[in-house]
Amino acid sequence: MDCEYRPQFHFDWVESGGPEVSEPTKHGFGQRTIHAGFSSAFDGMIEMEYPFEGFRLSLIAPRSVRPGFIVN
Repeated sequence: MDCEYRPQFHFDWVESGGPEVSEPTKHGFGQRTIHAGFSSAFDGMIEMEYPFEGFRLSLIAPRSVRPGFIVN
């Protein structure tokens, strides 16, 4: 975990050790839901990358945003 203060929240998900991946040929329900849900709830950006060694997801949002739900 990076402890350096930034005005934005950064979250990176990196998969490795699985089968090779490639970018989907079309965007389905899951990808649309992730993009729409994150963007509206957190006023943030999302990037999905598909290098052959594993899927990568990056989320960036302002720290000042307070989403309208609580995760337990």
